[in-house]
Amino acid sequence: SPRAKSVYEGDIKIVTPDISNRNNFAISNKFRHFKNTCYVINLSKEKETLSNFILGLLNSSMLEFYFKHISPFLSGSYYRYKTQYLERLPIKLPQIPEEQNFADKITNKVEYILEQVKLDQKIENFPDEYIDEYRSRGEEFDSINIIFNSDHKALEPVIEAEISGSGYNIILGKKEKPIFVDSKAKADYITAALKGKRAKKDEKLQLLVPKSDAIVEAILKKMEEDKEKVKSPSVAELEAEINALVYTLYGLNEEDIKVIEDFLQRF
Repeated sequence: SPRAKSVYEGDIKIVTPDISNRNNFAISNKFRHFKNTCYVINLSKEKETLSNFILGLLNSSMLEFYFKHISPFLSGSYYRYKTQYLERLPIKLPQIPEEQNFADKITNKVEYILEQVKLDQKIENFPDEYIDEYRSRGEEFDSINIIFNSDHKALEPVIEAEISGSGYNIILGKKEKPIFVDSKAKADYITAALKGKRAKKDEKLQLLVPKSDAIVEAILKKMEEDKEKVKSPSVAELEAEINALVYTLYGLNEEDIKVIEDFLQRF
């Protein structure tokens, strides 16, 4: 049957996969269509400003505990995140100043997590976002094209200096052609771009490397700064802080919290 028109309306939606082993809710902005099976929580206009707060509640240990007691347990420790179960979740919206204070704290921590996740993705996809600024300014780049001769679960590039002192080779494996560059900065840049990446035999990969060493060094410095930002507080630390706030907001005591956390260690 046709989907309700409301699924395609509104700017902010909260989305969850149909089947998951844990609460795995995410904010979706502006998207109207989803490729895989999922369920969408539509927020009314007046609730959109509370979207990150609601997201924090939905992904909290307390609501995961609650959900796992109302949704059927599937093989492999998975649960069904369907409408008939989602609509039963107890979402506590702030009604008094004290509750609004908790909501603001949860919202701030969720926003911090979302920024951390964006930075993680930016680092993981290095150098894509890091070079956008320089490409838009018309800076010159060299294009390095790689065709892999074998499969790699996780690339571990090794930098070797040329004996002649003319540059550096990046070694990707016995069957792969070394990549030659004329500076250590560019060798570090390519190593950062390839390290840990999966590659299949005959796969083609293009890397854009700034011609200017100064730009390469600036990009590497920015990446290292981003790595420091995501270290502390970590997402795990922020999630623990959100859980503590949610427990208090819902009036749970230490015994209640222990029951929840013991259960979630097992399920």
